[in-house]
Amino acid sequence: AQVAGAHVPGPRSAMTRDGTVVGGSHELRWGLTAISSTLFANCIFCLSRAEQICDAGLPSLISFTFQPNPIISIDFVGTGENKMLSGRTITQCQEELTVGSDDVLGDISVVLTDEGQGCWTNPTYSHGDFDVVQGRSTGGGFSYLSYRVSPPSSKASSFAASGQHLYLRVAPGEELVLYELVNGLAVERATISAPSNIGAPTFVDTTIQVHQLTTDIVYMVAAVGEAMPPVTRRITHAIDATDCMDVIPEAAVVGDLAIVTTAYSGSCWTDGRYNADEVLVEQGMLLGEDGGTRVAYRVHPPAIAPTEFIGSKLGIKFRSSSSSRVVVQAYIGQSFKHLASFLAEAGNFTSTDISAEDLLGPTILIISDANNGLSMWPAKGDVEIATLGSTDDYIAGARRFPVPGRPFVPESDWPYGPGQHSGNYGTPKKIHSSGSF
Repeated sequence: AQVAGAHVPGPRSAMTRDGTVVGGSHELRWGLTAISSTLFANCIFCLSRAEQICDAGLPSLISFTFQPNPIISIDFVGTGENKMLSGRTITQCQEELTVGSDDVLGDISVVLTDEGQGCWTNPTYSHGDFDVVQGRSTGGGFSYLSYRVSPPSSKASSFAASGQHLYLRVAPGEELVLYELVNGLAVERATISAPSNIGAPTFVDTTIQVHQLTTDIVYMVAAVGEAMPPVTRRITHAIDATDCMDVIPEAAVVGDLAIVTTAYSGSCWTDGRYNADEVLVEQGMLLGEDGGTRVAYRVHPPAIAPTEFIGSKLGIKFRSSSSSRVVVQAYIGQSFKHLASFLAEAGNFTSTDISAEDLLGPTILIISDANNGLSMWPAKGDVEIATLGSTDDYIAGARRFPVPGRPFVPESDWPYGPGQHSGNYGTPKKIHSSGSF
């Protein structure tokens, strides 16, 4: 808002038709100007004394608070048998996979794999001896059959020419999901379907490489479609999801927001040289003093900087339930900042063109339909009204009216400067007329 003639009205003042306040020894002129917000609006600003000019009953600007959603943590408890699985007795090179009782715990087995050099079962060229504990993973009223698998205790004396995969037994027509328990959260790792030509339970490759384990890992087994605890907080890693993958794994997703490593020079870098890493994402609700609520995400900047420079960025993507234009707002301090606008495709993740590296600190993001963005201004019909501030003697109030168009924003509409070709020529000033009434 803009006030022309920054004078305060005297105790005996009146307003003329052109907006000038006369009387006493002071003068106040109202200014009408176009301002930029999520909704382009004209704003009338008024400074009044003792309710003589503006009504003193305008509502205050709405304050918001971010409240993280509760976290449901899952813990593993060993309740069943403990067995050492060799990992060298059953191989993928066998014409028919025969799994003996000594090589099974519950419904899992460890099978030696052909890594391009055949199936080497001797200790010279393969690891072996995997300690496995059967149990349950529980929390928040959820409970799942689980197995804790330890790294191989017998290492290849020369080098590992063959590896080992985790196999899971499935019944005819059965479809299961294997999750990894990471910091109390279930992260989907594989979906296993029974072959269509079997008439009895059989072991199926999960493709999970247990010969590469360096620490104990808990794997949870659940049926496809079985309810899982909602993930409301997660530290995502650059390797979890990249633009070089066909789909975005759930390991990179919190609610409807995903952190995805972008491509740089034809590759998606995840080894730490040309990418940052470890982004904390928290899902919650943004609660307004007026009782309004909105799903929001608090996204933190990467915790680990690249060792060389940033090539692949940690992009923020959003999944919408409908195909529509949406806006991304950041709630900073006590105000909203428009960050981006894009056309979302129903059910799919769409890039917001914002990366975690762009954030200066933990930032609350709200992603809404373009016609339903959040505002700290109370609305009365199409008009936004608020008291901006007050003292014992004076009240500053304002009204914002929607009008078509959009103002010129230098930092986005003309982001050129010295040393740039376009910056050498400049651009005409973009001025919106203002006046009093």
